[in-house]
Amino acid sequence: MKVIGGRIFVKQHRVCVLVLGCCVLAPVSIAGGADHPAIGPGQSFSNPLFMMTAPNSEGWMGLTRSGSEIAFARLGASKTDSDVAAVILFRAPIATGSGGFMALIKERLEKDASLSRFEIQQQNLDLSQDRAYMCATYHALSIDHGKSSFLTKRQPLLFEMLVLYCQHPEKPGLAFAVSFSHRGLTPLPTFQAESKEFIAGVQVAQPPKSESNAQ
Repeated sequence: MKVIGGRIFVKQHRVCVLVLGCCVLAPVSIAGGADHPAIGPGQSFSNPLFMMTAPNSEGWMGLTRSGSEIAFARLGASKTDSDVAAVILFRAPIATGSGGFMALIKERLEKDASLSRFEIQQQNLDLSQDRAYMCATYHALSIDHGKSSFLTKRQPLLFEMLVLYCQHPEKPGLAFAVSFSHRGLTPLPTFQAESKEFIAGVQVAQPPKSESNAQ
């Protein structure tokens, strides 16, 4: 299956987050400031929908925050290296059973397969058993050839991402994606540990107990 799932890549002045057909473009400058403040390791960003924290390491900044998306960015060892960790909420048809959920994800991923800038080296899409509700994990390792022009030719960069797609257990018709990605000249040695820790740290908030149940 030659597909690209969620696509999250960072440029110096733009971030595009594309998850199952939901694209959010935000012009940014990946530098500290009032709009993109420094984030403490493991800083809480819990809200009524999710219990979550920022990545538990140094150097992260707030990238964007809205009712449907929270994203963090970090520059790497060189000007071409960058990392993004994000949580995105989006609308999706209610899947009946794990088979229907996987079919929904595959169908949406295949719609993005024509993105010629990414040369996929390896990828896996698997049903996840880590949570009590329906989820799937997508891991991909690609070469990002970027957008070259007549006068300039961009150096290909390694692009690795891990995404957890889930059907929201408390909100029918909604789904969410938790992703961690790295883009640069060389692999991120701590990618597996950092990505899994961030994804595991994002949990659906429990609905408030009714007064009758509280008594």
